[in-house]
Amino acid sequence: MKRKTAMGILLMLLSFGLLVFWETHGRNALLLSPVLAASRDIVAGETVLPQDVTTIYVLPQNVVQGALLPEAAEQLLGNTSVYPLGRNQQLTASLFRDEQDVFRGDQSIFPISEHWIGSMSCMIRPGDVVRLISASSEKDLGSHRVACVVDHSGKAIHETAVEHGDVLDRYTDAEPAASLEIICTPEEYKAIFQNQSEAGPRDLIIYMEGGL
Repeated sequence: MKRKTAMGILLMLLSFGLLVFWETHGRNALLLSPVLAASRDIVAGETVLPQDVTTIYVLPQNVVQGALLPEAAEQLLGNTSVYPLGRNQQLTASLFRDEQDVFRGDQSIFPISEHWIGSMSCMIRPGDVVRLISASSEKDLGSHRVACVVDHSGKAIHETAVEHGDVLDRYTDAEPAASLEIICTPEEYKAIFQNQSEAGPRDLIIYMEGGL
């Protein structure tokens, strides 16, 4: 009788152990796929640190195209986010750039005065790529990455992190952009400066081409 009781208790403990294993490891291993995800909200332009990435498990049909596997985590460390990322958002290589690619050796940050700008989307944010066109001369003054955006009060506008980074939803609660600072070479900025000195105020048309 005691032997049967001990065997019953052992079987119960074994069943409980198997249930715990299934809930904590077995289900993930058999039914779900592991992918890298953001462990928190990350704004565009942030450098990725070890604590910023985590592994989540999703159904195979929900894995996004190009999703990074957990073993790729080290490759992301030190890279810069191109778009705002939401907590638990799956990560792909296209969402990041190598920190060494932010500046070339011949580039620096230069201001685009509010008085130069005739037309510009208020949705432009750091990390976007913008094209500059002179309305008077119709000159194409090139495409440049935005380093900083300033509102009408002179305050820098930071990126707003949302899960999907939809361009129409990203900035609904943000202050309108008034002026920019862009990344370019001294020669490129000289051409912009000279053109605007000749053209006068409110000449530049600035439109967003996308994120890098």
